[in-house]
Amino acid sequence: MVSFDIVSLYTNIPLAETIQIILDHLYKDRTPPTTIPRDDMKKLLEFATQDSHFLFNGKIYDQKDGVSMGSPLAPLLAEIFLQDFEKKHLSSFKEKGIVYWKRYVDDTFVLLDPKVSAKDIAAQLSQCHPSLKFTCEEEYTTIHKDLSKEGSSQKKFSHKNQYIADKKISTEEKKSTPRIALSFLDVLVERQPGIGFESRKYRKETFTGLLTKWDSFVPKQYKYNAISTMVYRATRICSTYEALHDEFDVIRGLALDNGYPVAFVESIIRRQLNLIYTPRAITPTAPETDTVVLRVPYYGKPSQIYAKRVTAAAAKQYPLKQVRVVYDVTARIGQNFTNKDQIPTELKSGVVYEATCPQCKEQYIGKTCRHLKTRMNEHLAEQKKILSPPVKVPEPKLHSNVSSKKVIGNHNLHLMMTRSKSHMIKHEINQRKLLPKALTKAGHNRQQTETSNTTTETKIHMTRSQTKK
Repeated sequence: MVSFDIVSLYTNIPLAETIQIILDHLYKDRTPPTTIPRDDMKKLLEFATQDSHFLFNGKIYDQKDGVSMGSPLAPLLAEIFLQDFEKKHLSSFKEKGIVYWKRYVDDTFVLLDPKVSAKDIAAQLSQCHPSLKFTCEEEYTTIHKDLSKEGSSQKKFSHKNQYIADKKISTEEKKSTPRIALSFLDVLVERQPGIGFESRKYRKETFTGLLTKWDSFVPKQYKYNAISTMVYRATRICSTYEALHDEFDVIRGLALDNGYPVAFVESIIRRQLNLIYTPRAITPTAPETDTVVLRVPYYGKPSQIYAKRVTAAAAKQYPLKQVRVVYDVTARIGQNFTNKDQIPTELKSGVVYEATCPQCKEQYIGKTCRHLKTRMNEHLAEQKKILSPPVKVPEPKLHSNVSSKKVIGNHNLHLMMTRSKSHMIKHEINQRKLLPKALTKAGHNRQQTETSNTTTETKIHMTRSQTKK
């Protein structure tokens, strides 16, 4: 057994080659072909992948090749490229000693011929493409007690775990059985010559055993999920009852070390086992209901009472609507440890801003879908067309009801718009732009002047006529 890993897969994906693979599949291998022209599809793919940039230490960088780590297209493009790579080269490697090959993203589980060297296969795979470099991890022989390779071993939890001493399986029998093992993702695959394969849960040596603490100020559902997720993974990974029993002991020890009650952990284990081994009864089909997600900020018991009342009221008034309550923890520790550069306000979109005309002091509050800097330049460009040259046009000031800077981003948009209504009514803004209003005022003043001149001329003409009579 051997596991091959690709070094820095996402940032080493050749974009030009991957785009060509996608185009060939859409326009050559597919019948009927896509209705979008090939050149247009190529431009769209290049725009979505190659025209990417990021901000770091106040400087803007453009990524020339590879896919960004946080891009939603990264897993898809990587999978397309690797499937094409396997289609072209994997058949030739089966003749070189690869018996079994399975891959998950960039990690592979491979069975090799005992006569073949894993390092030689990794070197040959790396030579197939200049952008890919393969590393290998080979199987190792160990005794049973070391197979789980727990970073926080069972011995660490033995002083609190009352279940360890009650094991019915002989540890002496385990120690006497040599095993061959290999870790693949979170699975430890064991091989016994002449017997077969077994699997159990694997944790890295860096695992500290830290879970969501029982006394943490989070909804109880979060604590339930912290345990039930581990139990579910154990039932899915462990291939024998012995491995499942050992994993449950580890879960109990982890939970006890993090302050969880024994009864709480046992109830979760029983419930998960009942879901698996209890036969499900056939129930009549219920009418379809629409699910509405309700996000409630978590402030303890008041949030739970509020959620129950809303759910009960919705069930009474709208029986075909199902309200799913999701508690949102507003304060997180990770918010204090972010290293991401802050985007300048001028480069943000969806900003609520206030602009003041330097001539008539009229104010305008608006929201821009483009960058704030672009929108401000548009305001200044239009004002320069109307205002006389001697007048110096200052840059519009940005306002808020909270601070002196007065710019609000997306997360405070609704609050800002609500607070701005009275401000807008007070100044008779009503979401109208300054410049069309200035043009209207100028035209109206011009019409009043012309009307006044016409009236004066008419009066003079009438006076002259009366004098002649």
